[in-house]
Amino acid sequence: MSSDIDISAAPKTPSLPNPFGGAYLVFRYHMLQRRAWRDLVCFMFIVLMALFLASRLSTFWGESSEYSNSAFHSMSATLVNSLLMLGIALPFIAAVLGGYAVPAAYEFEITQSALLSKLKPIDIVVGRILAGIWPVTASVLASLAFWLFVQLARHFLDGGWKAYLSIFLGHTILLTAVILSVSLSFLFGAKTRPGRNTLRGISVSIAFNILMLISPLIFRPETFRMRNPVPIIQILLLMNPLTALANCMGSGFDLLRAPVIYDHTSFHDYNFHYPNPIHTLFVFISLIGVCLAFASVRLRRAYR
Repeated sequence: MSSDIDISAAPKTPSLPNPFGGAYLVFRYHMLQRRAWRDLVCFMFIVLMALFLASRLSTFWGESSEYSNSAFHSMSATLVNSLLMLGIALPFIAAVLGGYAVPAAYEFEITQSALLSKLKPIDIVVGRILAGIWPVTASVLASLAFWLFVQLARHFLDGGWKAYLSIFLGHTILLTAVILSVSLSFLFGAKTRPGRNTLRGISVSIAFNILMLISPLIFRPETFRMRNPVPIIQILLLMNPLTALANCMGSGFDLLRAPVIYDHTSFHDYNFHYPNPIHTLFVFISLIGVCLAFASVRLRRAYR
């Protein structure tokens, strides 16, 4: 397919306009290669899936006093459920997209030409990742815009400006979870020679996401006869995106007290505290940085 942009030739100017200029150039090039109708179909599928599942899971939090601290506004429950559903589904979708974002063997010439120009390996990695998960990113941004508008119109969350910050923080954590998933898939899908191992990248990323999501259900301190399992519990909750997403909406949303989870975990037998969602955000950002750095090294070695 022809394009107006040549990523191997465009960077031959004396300097890029900003530190992100190279990544933007790669991102723009690959966006021009995409089929808009496919992105639209993927975007609509994600949005409709999230809205449908969120509406069907209105009883997820167990509004009876048996498990939950209090009853919540139905709109608040829908917001939390939509974030949780997106937090479950989007990282897996991103894992698949990340595996195909790695340069294939037939892209050897254009990738090597780009590396021989002023583009850095990190530019190619970041640009290809952002272009690869564009439908997912658009879905998160659309969800953010929608809930900010609903909050502005209905004020269903208390707290004034802090309510808007909570919605923004929740979607930021969701987006970082998605980028972490695609970064893992890209890292392990890349090879030390031209080409990609798509299955390996997708498998590792999916396995990581599954482990993080179900860790409160499979880790039972009593099985290991641990005297003080609280530090490990805190780490598992820190790495769990669903815990962070639920806690963004306030202390009333207790993920582990949802009936579907409460009966299958022993965490409540111990004196733990939910980690600050901002700490989870920082951990995800740090892991993303590590993945991108190692992915850049692998790309450089493959095309040196």
